[in-house]
Parts: sequence; C-alpha cells; structure tokens
Amino acid sequence: MNTLVKYYCLLVIVLFVAVSCNPEETGEKIHAVPASTSLYYQNALQAVSKTIDRYPNNPDGYYQKARILESLGNNNNAILSLKRAVKLDSSNTLYHKELARLFLITGKHKRAEESIQVAWQLGDRTASTLGILTQVHAEQGGYAQAMNFLNKALEAEPHNSQLVFQKGKLYMMQGDTARAKTLLEQNLSSLSQEPEIYEILAGIYRNQKKHKQALAYIRKSASLQSDNQELPMQIVEILLEAGRPDSAQLVLLDIQRKRGEKPDLMLLIARLQMEQNRPDSAEYYINRTLALDSRSKEAYFWLGKLYDKKRQYYTAREQFRNALLIDTTYQEARQSLLTVEQTLERIERWKQQQAQRQALPEIDNVKPKAVEQNF
Repeated sequence: MNTLVKYYCLLVIVLFVAVSCNPEETGEKIHAVPASTSLYYQNALQAVSKTIDRYPNNPDGYYQKARILESLGNNNNAILSLKRAVKLDSSNTLYHKELARLFLITGKHKRAEESIQVAWQLGDRTASTLGILTQVHAEQGGYAQAMNFLNKALEAEPHNSQLVFQKGKLYMMQGDTARAKTLLEQNLSSLSQEPEIYEILAGIYRNQKKHKQALAYIRKSASLQSDNQELPMQIVEILLEAGRPDSAQLVLLDIQRKRGEKPDLMLLIARLQMEQNRPDSAEYYINRTLALDSRSKEAYFWLGKLYDKKRQYYTAREQFRNALLIDTTYQEARQSLLTVEQTLERIERWKQQQAQRQALPEIDNVKPKAVEQNF
C-alpha cells in the first residue's frame, strides 16, 4: 500500500470516528484525537484532493476536505468546499450544520442562520442543530430566542456538558453573572477540562474583587494551556489588584525570562513600579512599551495616570488624549481625562480668585485722630 493510500485510509478512519461517535447518539464522552502536525494535514489534503479528482461528484470528499482545511486554519476555503458538498447533496443536514458552524466562526451570522434553517426545515431537531441556532441568535443579540433553543437542546440531552457550558456563556452575554457562576460551578466536575470555564469564573470573581478565587481559577486555566502567554499576564494583573506586588514581581520575572522584552510585559512591569511608588522606573518601562508599540493605548493611559499621580496635570491630560486618539471608545481613558480636566478647572478657578484678591486696592487703615481735651 503506497503512502498516499495510507494517509487517506487513516483520514477516513479518523473522520468516521469523529462523525459516527456523536454524543447525541452514544451518550458517551468523545476522547480527543491527539493533535496531528501540519505536515500530516497537508498530506491528508493532497490525498483527499486526488480522490476528489477521481470522484468529483462525491459530496463526502468535499466535506472531508473542508474539515482538513479547517484544521489548517483555512476557514474560507473550507466554506467553499462545504458549499460544493451542499450543491451535490442538498438533503444532507450535516453539511448544512457544518456550513453554519463555519459561518459562525468567520463572523457571518446571517449566512449561518440561513444554513442552519435549511437543516431545521429538513427535519433535523437534534441537540447540535439547536445548539447552533442558539449561537446564531445569541451572536445577533436575540438572547431570549437563544435561551429558548438552548433549553430545548438541554431537554434532549440534559447531561451534555457542552450545552451546559454554552448556557453559562449565554448568561454571561446577558450580563447575568450570578446565574452563570452558579451554573458553571455546579457543573465544574463535568467541565473540568475546559480552560475557558476557569477564565470565565476568574473574570466573575475578579470583578467582585474576590482575588483569591480569581487567582485559583486563572491558575487552573493556565495549567491546562501552558502555551497561552496571556494567562500569566492576567495572574500578574490580579496579584497587583490584590495588593500583592511582591508576588506579582516574581511571576513577572519568570515571564520575562521566558519571553524577553515584549510591550505588554514592559507595561505590567511599569504598573508594578507604580504600585511600589517608583515613578522614575515606571516612566522608563512605559517609554520602553511605547518604543516597542507606539500605538499602545494602555501605555498612554498609564503614562497619564503616572503624571496625574505626580500632579503634572497638563501632561497627564495630553497622555489621556493620546490614548483616546488611538481608541475613541476607551472608557478608562475618557473617565480619567474628565477627572484631570475637572482638577485643572479647579486649579484655574483658584488662580483666578488669587489674582482677583491681589488686584484689589489695599485698604488704608486710617487711625482716628486723637481729640485734645482741655480741662
């Protein structure tokens, strides 16, 4: 058996297992297939492409090609391949659902809605279809409809952990953090390998200023995805918010050793220096941040905060304005700009009052003339 056939056979087995072992049908947990290298997918893509050349009217070939293209990060071409599969077999609801899912990933919500509606009209009422309908409506702000579809999906599969997780995220999108926290923590055992759940819970506790719980969750998420460079930075931020600059510094030193000089890292070091009341050092690291990324709105914001702390209000105002030039929706910078402008107005009023007092003529205190009395 030549190499090409081997790759194709292996691909078919993997795809068959992925499709046939659907939790909707078996009720069992699917164990993730070990991540394959890019070279593997490239070879698999070549194999499937040659099969398509031989059997151009086989829709499943285009479906398999779409899955490989998605694995390679080429979602647009994956969509084109799925469209071809749909054209060859428009009655296959799986193709419509996969097309809807890819449209969602690429932010084409209306197209996703069109595709999933076709699957619905073809009679597909499975939990996966309801789950996609949930996402479609949630992404377009239709939270009530989204929750309705999601509850129906959970009626069909009450123990589907992914649907439970989706409900928690939907609560978050609605701003109902209390329900999201309760639901996710109640189902934590079944969602324990989902890094995102810990990030959501960390964010909830962080907003509530409960830094101990936030740290525990964000560290758990970091342990599940060691290649995620953002999470250690979040740990530092939470430590700073918790008033633990020494612990934050230890984490920062470890990050710097691994990553070198990066803009976000330099800015966090600057914030740490500010916490430790080292303004000159903080200013140095903020300027290093701007040297590495001249459009860092956060760097200008923190430079403004630094000058505000040093009571250099005019310079602080300019830095907040610089941040807003980069991002006009930057609320923290806008609020800080408003505060510093109010401070400058108070200073200006005080100066005017002082000037007015100095401009008033001096009052001569004329002593009353003594009256001589003759006795």
